[in-house]
Amino acid sequence: MNIYLFIFSLLLLLSYPKDLKQFFYPTVIILFLFSSFRGIEVDRDHANYIELITLASNNLSYPIEPGFKILSFISVNIFGGYFFVFLAFAFISIYYKAKAIRLISPYPMLSLLLLFSNVYLLHDFTQIRAAAAGAISCYALTHLIKDNKNKFLLYIVFASIFHYSALVFLIALLFKKNNISLLFIIMYLLSLSGCYLLYYLNINLLNIINFINIPYIKNKYLEYAMSVFTDEYVKVNVYSFVQLSHIFISLFLLLSSYRIKFDASELILLKLYSLAPICLVLFSFVPAFSLRMSELFSILEILILPFFVRMIKQKFCMKTFIVLVATAMIYIHLFHVNLLNQYNMNF
Repeated sequence: MNIYLFIFSLLLLLSYPKDLKQFFYPTVIILFLFSSFRGIEVDRDHANYIELITLASNNLSYPIEPGFKILSFISVNIFGGYFFVFLAFAFISIYYKAKAIRLISPYPMLSLLLLFSNVYLLHDFTQIRAAAAGAISCYALTHLIKDNKNKFLLYIVFASIFHYSALVFLIALLFKKNNISLLFIIMYLLSLSGCYLLYYLNINLLNIINFINIPYIKNKYLEYAMSVFTDEYVKVNVYSFVQLSHIFISLFLLLSSYRIKFDASELILLKLYSLAPICLVLFSFVPAFSLRMSELFSILEILILPFFVRMIKQKFCMKTFIVLVATAMIYIHLFHVNLLNQYNMNF
């Protein structure tokens, strides 16, 4: 695990206490190469993706997103292997996340630290389709913030060809950018409380999907639902450190909106980010779906958390808090859930 900790330490030095923005792009290149050239034994899903690449490249009707099919076909039939797929997904994911960070985050190196400690290890190593879709969706939000809804829609559709879950970001069109009303906060608290109540009453709202007569959606739901009967099934912990931190951050920022004036980008991102803890509880009866939805919205923490520093006068203390959060996240991924194995390169 030394290489992961080395990169984390490097990012820490470049972001704390001073944000050394001049190292942003060299660091982005390092992250791109690090995920692109990882070996087959580094993460749990690498071998599964190689099998998917083979299936998708030889069968155009294989039920998977078109972006993955196209890249798999090019990789196998033109380059004669599977490496191009991992290279392409790593490039898409890192490129669009980096663009979003530079456009929105007040502290880009701090955002990279947060990215590496959580989203990068989780998505760019084990969920490459979701990583690409989430990255493009983050960038799409920069256009919505500027009131360019057509470009926003275009990029969300682009993101969905890599993972259909990106379409959930369309909910951002319903959010107002000018303020966070008291009604929104009350509705949020009621929704979050209601989700926990449904959890205790053992009521699964996802059963509604059984009545949707769209084969792909029903089959995908059944695929997620059947995972609860496998040996790999792990019940969702709705009181985990990650979940509680998402709730705390969401409530803190929502309530702070009455004291501190947020700009349009902060308001849109905050409202979307606040959906992460709701999704985790609401869909907890189907863990794979619950985690996927929650993780998709929580990607925005790489942009949300640096806002803390801008809000508080004691910036050093706030940066220290964020560094502690990042440290806790990388500890959880590497040593608590053992997300990744020892790093090796694919040549």
